[in-house]
Amino acid sequence: MASLQKLCEATEQQACEADKMHGNAARGIDALRTLNKNAETRHGGVYKAVADSSETSPAERAFYAR
Repeated sequence: MASLQKLCEATEQQACEADKMHGNAARGIDALRTLNKNAETRHGGVYKAVADSSETSPAERAFYAR
């Protein structure tokens, strides 16, 4: 009976840790989405202009060599 009680307590502790990790992961996902949107808003136009450039391939090399 004592070993089952210890296993039960260990399982409850692991469940609490799993809940904490899930919360951290969810906050991390939200932070990454925000970062991605901010980067796209600030720098997306420049990267798109380089990628869509009519210069010879790869356009990035000529763009950044200037």
